[in-house]
Amino acid sequence: MAKVKFNLNNESSTTSTRIMLIFNYDNKRIKLSTGYSVPPKYWNKKTQRVREVMEYFGSTEINEGLEELSRVILKVYNDHLKIGVTLSAERMKEQVMQLRESPKHLLSTSVFWNTYNDFVKHKRDTLRVVKDYHYSLRKHMLAGEKIYGSPLNFSMLKNRPNGFIDVFDHYLTYTALNAKGEKGMSVNSIGKQYKNMKVFLNWCFDREIIPPFSLKHLVSKSEEVDSIYLSEREVKAISELEVSSDKKVVVRDLFVIGCETGLRFSDFSRLQPHHIKADRIEIHQKKTSMKVIVPVCTDLLKSILKKYNNKLPQVENVTEFNKILRELCQQANITDEITVLRSNANVKKEVIFKKYELVTSHTCRRSFCTNHFLNDMPVTLIMAISGHKTERAFMRYLKIDNGKKVDMFRENMEKRIKGR
Repeated sequence: MAKVKFNLNNESSTTSTRIMLIFNYDNKRIKLSTGYSVPPKYWNKKTQRVREVMEYFGSTEINEGLEELSRVILKVYNDHLKIGVTLSAERMKEQVMQLRESPKHLLSTSVFWNTYNDFVKHKRDTLRVVKDYHYSLRKHMLAGEKIYGSPLNFSMLKNRPNGFIDVFDHYLTYTALNAKGEKGMSVNSIGKQYKNMKVFLNWCFDREIIPPFSLKHLVSKSEEVDSIYLSEREVKAISELEVSSDKKVVVRDLFVIGCETGLRFSDFSRLQPHHIKADRIEIHQKKTSMKVIVPVCTDLLKSILKKYNNKLPQVENVTEFNKILRELCQQANITDEITVLRSNANVKKEVIFKKYELVTSHTCRRSFCTNHFLNDMPVTLIMAISGHKTERAFMRYLKIDNGKKVDMFRENMEKRIKGR
């Protein structure tokens, strides 16, 4: 009688060890690696499956993969049994490998999506908002799956001519609807999908759910879509706005705090008394976990902190925050025309915006860096406050328009001429 068993390669291992398949049939025996690994403490020897516990992500995917592998090898055996053929151990291995490509690369669609659900669940435990994964990437991968005409599996995400990724890229570039309801997503939106796909795959690699493969073909393309910052005069105009809505007051005050501190939305939106130490703000950045210390030295910053007695309102909905923020900037008459080069369906075109239309919660961080740079603050000091680790990363935050650069160049040349 044919029988499939799964055992650990080293039951006494203190780290992950391979799960081995043993197949006994007609007085023959084959043993091969499943391609999966698991720490012994999460292995149930009685059921020959991974324990489904919260602290070990990917258990569902591995167990379904083992079921898939069991079905494959039994199918090979039974198909030959029907025609009266008994395969040698070596031929049995060859047949199994031909059907499944590799132990883990060719997985059923249910395994792929169950793994993706585990990933989203993990992200929900670590992030406040997971719509980029739970909604956006999922939606687009399902659409690509439908166009490709085959259930999605991990093998399809590899780099292959005319493979799924080629179809997926064409769909994102020419078919997927953008924010305006038009066909064809922007370069940045497409890049974001690939970036998030790589986050998912690296999550799988780190947990040994699937063997690593190259992700060089998943290019996180990007293009600069705005080059704005708010000048000190514009920030002051926003801070002095008379607004009646409580929501607008909160958005105004928090945005000004961002401009005065260089903190990200994820940080200035959660400031509490324990972060504020008399003449400074000390907080671990949510994005990097790096601690930054920001001096409280401007009258504007001091007045807002005093207004709330250091207990600032908590804001979570960045979409609503940005919508109100743009209304405030329009009210503050921040209406200069800005020309931006945008790509859509691989066609580049110039689009004219009013400046307030391009303002987001992140504009305050750009404004902080740019204004201090223009005021001749040493870059190393600005970086110490903003938390930028490299000068290259910092320089991307300087949003100085070409007109301002020309003025700076002229001033520099005049100083040099006078100094001769």
